[in-house]
Amino acid sequence: MLNNKVLTEIAVSLIVLALVGVGIYFLVQKFGNNEQEEILQDGDSLGEELFNKVKNPTEDLPQTNPLETEANPFEKEDTNPFSSYTNPFE
Repeated sequence: MLNNKVLTEIAVSLIVLALVGVGIYFLVQKFGNNEQEEILQDGDSLGEELFNKVKNPTEDLPQTNPLETEANPFEKEDTNPFSSYTNPFE
């Protein structure tokens, strides 16, 4: 079996490694967020640039939703055949 001195050295080295890992984690979090905020504030992102170049490819498609279009084709037309008729006896 291992003696107490070796177990103590292993425990101390694990604690030191854990503290170094936690320190590196907090350093990365502190400096990583500042760089990310600066990058996001620098103007248009790649997605915004592509959208501005392409625009909306579906703008020129015809309207096919019957709830948004005029569904009755006879609303525009005069459907009374006698509206232009004049009574000859009056």
